[in-house]
Amino acid sequence: MSKGYTAAQVASIVARAVVTDLDTGATTELASKARSRCSLFERFSAGGYDVQLRLDWADLDAQGNPSLDADFIDPVTGVHDRKMLSNAAHHTAARPVSGRLPGVSTRSRDDSQWP
Repeated sequence: MSKGYTAAQVASIVARAVVTDLDTGATTELASKARSRCSLFERFSAGGYDVQLRLDWADLDAQGNPSLDADFIDPVTGVHDRKMLSNAAHHTAARPVSGRLPGVSTRSRDDSQWP
């Protein structure tokens, strides 16, 4: 993985992140938080955890794609399970067919720069 963006760079470069469900074709705009380097999916329950998937713009692959990280959160306490950081499910590298991932673009927030 290569060096990615700081939170300030993400705020100025990544205008929005939209994902597409390849089974249904439905699209969803990912959430973001101030001073964050990640684009956040909606939380869901799995294996006794609340799971937060996020595109991590601080950890890019050689093609400039963000990694997909998963945080495992205790649904009762709201505390992240730090043991899961070493689990293979925590960190997933992008594996596009070729080149960039479809729908992933790092363009300026300035709309005049969009094609």
